[in-house]
Amino acid sequence: ERGLLRRSVGAVALALIGGQSLLLTAAVVILPSSSRQVAASGMMATSLSLDDLQVLTGGDEANRARTARKLDVYAASQWINANSRVADRVILFDDARGYYLDRDYLWGNREHSSYIPYDSFTGGMQLTEWLTDHSIRFAMINLNWSPVRDADPQGHELEALRHWYVDSPPQTPWRMTLADALRSGRWRPAMAANGVVVLRLTSAAEAAGIP
Repeated sequence: ERGLLRRSVGAVALALIGGQSLLLTAAVVILPSSSRQVAASGMMATSLSLDDLQVLTGGDEANRARTARKLDVYAASQWINANSRVADRVILFDDARGYYLDRDYLWGNREHSSYIPYDSFTGGMQLTEWLTDHSIRFAMINLNWSPVRDADPQGHELEALRHWYVDSPPQTPWRMTLADALRSGRWRPAMAANGVVVLRLTSAAEAAGIP
């Protein structure tokens, strides 16, 4: 009986080790690690892909190129860093990854933060005034995670922004306020890449031509 028990325990241990090995292999070789791959495949994400392991051996330049290729908000973040003042702040919509920004940033989705008083706004003008009063001069909208996404926005970001957020936004109060702000002309597209749009916000004084 003891011999049978030992063999049974050994078989279970081998099965567990084998299962863990299969899971590790799947994580490294099969499962996606970028947001674009996750959205396209519908598979669960991994942080241990074969491509990610190249970080250990690649130099700074190679790692920057890899990040630019895999992270959809990277190009927009680098553009903001190069084209904004240190005091300028950024608001992120439909994304929470601001770690490549060298500027202070704020999550814009109502579900992400209650700091922005959306419930007190009666329209997009008030949202714009509140943001510019708090030194937020740039907005970054990741269309790859849009709740109304019915096509790949990459390559036609401005058309998707207008169609999904301005012409027919989701009928949730804060998104309708955002759509109204985008229609005001004070959120001006500044760059677009990889399904992400950067907009420059103008204050009331700037809109009136007051220096």
